[in-house]
Amino acid sequence: MKLFRIPRSPKVYLDVVKLLAIVMVVFNHTGNSGYKMYLDVSAEPAHTLMLAFSALIKIAVPLFFMASGALLLGRDEPYGTVLVRRVLRFALVLLAASLFFYWDGLGAREAFSLPDFLDGLYRNTLTGHLWYLYSYLCMLLLLPFLRRLARGMTAREAVLLAVVYQAAQLLTVADYALYQGTAAHTGYLSFFVAADYVVYPLLGYHIDNLKDDEREETGYILLFLSILAIAGTCVLMKWRMGVDGGWTNANREACMGRLSLIPAVTVFCGLKRLFDRHPVTGKAAGALFVLGSCTFGVYLLDPKWRQFTQGVRTALTPSIGLYGATLVHVLCAVLLGLAATLAWKCLAGLGHAGLQAALMRVKSRESAGE
Repeated sequence: MKLFRIPRSPKVYLDVVKLLAIVMVVFNHTGNSGYKMYLDVSAEPAHTLMLAFSALIKIAVPLFFMASGALLLGRDEPYGTVLVRRVLRFALVLLAASLFFYWDGLGAREAFSLPDFLDGLYRNTLTGHLWYLYSYLCMLLLLPFLRRLARGMTAREAVLLAVVYQAAQLLTVADYALYQGTAAHTGYLSFFVAADYVVYPLLGYHIDNLKDDEREETGYILLFLSILAIAGTCVLMKWRMGVDGGWTNANREACMGRLSLIPAVTVFCGLKRLFDRHPVTGKAAGALFVLGSCTFGVYLLDPKWRQFTQGVRTALTPSIGLYGATLVHVLCAVLLGLAATLAWKCLAGLGHAGLQAALMRVKSRESAGE
């Protein structure tokens, strides 16, 4: 009995991309205990190192969108299938997860309020981390159009797309340099490709279809540009802090992610090249595929996995410090989430297999009776 439908030739690098990205996502949610600790630590070089690491962490969502583009944009599906099998499914997941966190957040004396819940669902105020599902739904709704764009774009056009996106990302930085928050560029100066759920799936599709015949120096150039991008993020963050006279709620993440495109592309390309040259097959490939398929469950209930493993951070902080303890805490939360999601999938698979077996027995009895 097979509990998981593992492809004959799974794209192992995409599973590794998802596993790496989910660790980054969970760390991104640790606040001042980890991801934003650069706000509280001013001593050098610790401040800059923490800032640089947090800048690297921001490639998590781009990696997920790129993996989705590599997996989905090459398929052919009627729009009705997209709406039912993909959009409706994830809309129901968003509804169920939002309801769970709304109910979990109710106090002992508070009563469930449907208008209050629907308002929070509409405005995404129930739990912050579910914002990604709203963006993912937008990508799924646009899937047929993105597929046409992906197949019609050349490699040069994909590079131009990345350049336009990067320019759009820096417009807000230019705004603050010119007006210090009192004004901004005209809203008519906008690009439809500036949305993460548009550009990153398209880039993921094109990178996935690249053959490993690039020059060796391409990887080194991307790595060098990525280091510059992370260093540039640190410079921009410190510049913004200096202009504002210190860290504020408005500037603590103001420039984070503005230069994430190149590091994200570098990691995605690097992992693809690594596994193209050193392929993983057999049971190892199957295991990575199964773990990669469990990352969504880690993301969906991330606040709970971190809550259940918080004792790890508390126990380790006196010996290795809060930052190190938070890193271990993140790994434990991810492992717990993977294990719980895997267990759920196994139970669901057993239930599905049992139902199919029962239906087969009924059909065989009916055939025998005839």
